[in-house]
Amino acid sequence: MDGITAKGGTASKTAVKVLTEGLRQESGPDLRVTLVSPPASPLPKASARELAPKQRPR
Repeated sequence: MDGITAKGGTASKTAVKVLTEGLRQESGPDLRVTLVSPPASPLPKASARELAPKQRPR
């Protein structure tokens, strides 16, 4: 998952949580509001070579 997609997913998930909480607070006692949310996606594993700074040829 690239940075833009991850940030967009996080922002969307947060927006849904905020909207759900607002609905829960404004609804009457006869309405239950439940948010079901999947866990965060695991990041792909990277090798030490991929994480190491890039060396420039001399």
